[in-house]
Amino acid sequence: MKRTTNSTAATPSLVADGDQKLRAVETYISTNNELYYNVVKEVVEWRPAGSAAPYQLLDDYRLNSLSRELTHHGCPMRPDGLYRLLASDFTPRVDPLQQYFIGLGESPADGTIAQLAATVTVADPATFALYLKKWVVSVVANALTSTGCQNHTCLVLTGGQGRGKTTWLELLCPKPLAQQYLFTGKIHVESKDTQLLLSEYLFINIDDQLRTLNKQDENSLKTLITQPSVKVRRPYARLITELPRRASFMGSVNGADFLTDPTGSRRFLPFEVEAIDLEAAQQVDITAVWREAYQLWKGGFQYWFADDEMLTVHERNRQFQHDTPEYDLVAATFVAGNNFLTLAQIKERLQVGLTTRNLRDKAVGEALARLGIKRQQRRIEGDHRVAGYLVRELVHAAWEDKTSRPIP
Repeated sequence: MKRTTNSTAATPSLVADGDQKLRAVETYISTNNELYYNVVKEVVEWRPAGSAAPYQLLDDYRLNSLSRELTHHGCPMRPDGLYRLLASDFTPRVDPLQQYFIGLGESPADGTIAQLAATVTVADPATFALYLKKWVVSVVANALTSTGCQNHTCLVLTGGQGRGKTTWLELLCPKPLAQQYLFTGKIHVESKDTQLLLSEYLFINIDDQLRTLNKQDENSLKTLITQPSVKVRRPYARLITELPRRASFMGSVNGADFLTDPTGSRRFLPFEVEAIDLEAAQQVDITAVWREAYQLWKGGFQYWFADDEMLTVHERNRQFQHDTPEYDLVAATFVAGNNFLTLAQIKERLQVGLTTRNLRDKAVGEALARLGIKRQQRRIEGDHRVAGYLVRELVHAAWEDKTSRPIP
């Protein structure tokens, strides 16, 4: 029986024909379109050749139309093959965020950031101006540094409803970038979509969500704020990829007491708004704000918070702390003193007269720490060690354990 051999090697004439067809496709596309590969969104964007119109996403409709045009011009290519061509080195790679900031020019800092800060009335305008300056420069650093997270803080405006907090925050985004690189809304802190936001956007504006976060979600949010990169598999992608971190967080809250974790509040830069002059803010040249921020970054401005500055942030944020029932009870009952009580004994005092007995140990301990009452150990009855707190009771008669002595 005669065997038939199938060869997969293409003949030179077929290779030449295929190459000629591909070149014809590339020539037609290049002649009639301007395209670039957006490395931030990882999509192809296009506009007609010679047009001054903004670039648009190459969606399925345009892709199918382009495939149809190629067929009419004698060089047909299916949409899936066409997209593989356009998402290759045929199309130049562009980072629109870098392109924007680098294109702002070399004008020196001119105080426009301070002018913008002055449109918001707060109790401490000097601190707001300084923190806003640090924050906007760190936004630039985050967008232009390819590794790590450069902005470890979230700018937050608090206060009554209807004061224009969200509108003012949205004004921070330059108009050429607002449509594609500003996200405003609620996020799901554990979702893959939120992970992609960290790489695909310049701003993530958490609109009145901070107050409703539970403790677990708040901890996850603090992780997102400082996350250095994004490891995720995009929809329809074959492999997990590591994407650079670009987004900076900001947000607004109706009311002031939204922080629940006293140990992690340094990630937030909250300011209680008394008033916002939106008309004046809209007159500020936002392009000049970002030009100044870009020049400050290039000049080595310290946009991060040093350790001593971070302590100041932590202390200042106490006023935005959400008071738990445990904190209210501890603050009304104890101050630092000389009487040594264990946590169990403190809870027993606090529960006097309460109809429920569900005070949480951790919340009571955090309340004591927040009041400056530090946890320490003592020896009782020989070498038995017991942890507790030196307090003075405000409501009940003072109690002192005569058998305890400080550990040297």
